Amino acid sequence: MGIVIALGVGLGALAGACSKGSAGDGPAGSGATNSGGEGGAGDAGSTGKGTGGKGLGGAAGSHGFSPDDGSGGKTAVPDGGECTQHADCDGFVSEGQEGSACCAGTCTPTQKDYAGIYFCPTQCKNSVLAPPGSCDQTCHAYHECGGEGERACTVVECLPSCQPGLNEYGGKCTTGSCYDLHACGGEGQDACNVTQCLPSCRGGLTEYGGKCTTGSCYDLHTCGGEGQGACNLTQCFPSCSGDLKEVSGKCSDCKEWTATCSADEECCSGKCYATHFCPFGEVTVGNGVCCRDIGGNTDYGNCVPKTCGV
Repeated sequence: MGIVIALGVGLGALAGACSKGSAGDGPAGSGATNSGGEGGAGDAGSTGKGTGGKGLGGAAGSHGFSPDDGSGGKTAVPDGGECTQHADCDGFVSEGQEGSACCAGTCTPTQKDYAGIYFCPTQCKNSVLAPPGSCDQTCHAYHECGGEGERACTVVECLPSCQPGLNEYGGKCTTGSCYDLHACGGEGQDACNVTQCLPSCRGGLTEYGGKCTTGSCYDLHTCGGEGQGACNLTQCFPSCSGDLKEVSGKCSDCKEWTATCSADEECCSGKCYATHFCPFGEVTVGNGVCCRDIGGNTDYGNCVPKTCGV
């Protein structure tokens, strides 16, 4: 009897060691997103009941990242797509650089500001004084400066101070020259001052008494000619042109002088000439008379008009 019981216990233990236990009771594995599978069957224990193994984790779910795309798992977001940071955007290079950025949760092309730095459109300024979001219009348009006939922009408004194709003269912008803008420096016009144009007159013109002319100061001011009033110091100097002299406020030739030409001169047709003496004879040349030299040739340096007198 004792032998039978002992044998039964021994067989039972042997059966437990050789038989397969039931499915394990281990907890199911947990994946990053998806659930893992159930635990596998455990090996038989010494009492005939195995312990289940833990399940394997599930595959990672998809939340904007792929399991492995070779670039750290990030999927680039194109312009117009949703984002949480600049680095999410496909066109992002670095802050302040041309490309794309995350602007108010959306990937958006950046805009260049007045200093050449790139910002989100809502942050971009077209000048120091302009508000954010003003880069869609030029600084010239925003500040109402720099256009044809408009005032030149200041350095805190726009650089350059005038729109392309325009030049700044005297604080204004024009397609022409400073002479056109200020209506000065032309024939018969006032000479420009230093805040308007330099030189004060256009090319080929000369300033006389604050006016510009192609002729002489005598022509410009209608003075200094024969029978005309003598010019004052602000008009021309000397007060009379050529060989004329001022007599009682007017310019006259030698016929009207109180004191005639010097002792070695004679007055011929209103001008003083060296006394005409021709020891080798004379020759008529046009409306004048010239002396001959010792060789009988015409001395063109010694000629006077045909009519002479005082």
